[in-house]
Amino acid sequence: MSIFLDTGFFLAYYDSRDKYHKRAFALAEKIFSNEFGAVFTSDYIFDEATTLTLARKGPLKAAELGEAILNSEIEVITVLKEVFDSSWKLFKQRKSLSFTDCTTIEAMKVNGIKKLASFDKGFSQFKKEIKIVG
Repeated sequence: MSIFLDTGFFLAYYDSRDKYHKRAFALAEKIFSNEFGAVFTSDYIFDEATTLTLARKGPLKAAELGEAILNSEIEVITVLKEVFDSSWKLFKQRKSLSFTDCTTIEAMKVNGIKKLASFDKGFSQFKKEIKIVG
């Protein structure tokens, strides 16, 4: 059993003014009490979350978020060529998803991860393959 953490989860958790902050905080308690098993994210999500935090909150908050991820039990999956290539195919098929979202779906498939911590409604089109927690 495992869970993948999406950008929206990180943004909501680290921004007390985010509309999903309370939900993210409650979900984090479950995640880090091992309710979902191993915890994953990807280098693409790390990039997206720290970059958006930099733009919204500045360099100190972005570095704080990055350090929190890197110094936690979260395993950061590197998107390798196999996942990159299948993500590109998915991106061309599902034009409503960002490429980063496509890498999330494909990284989850390759790693056998069935649960996603996200507030992004775009993932609902994959509800047969994954369970969205959030």
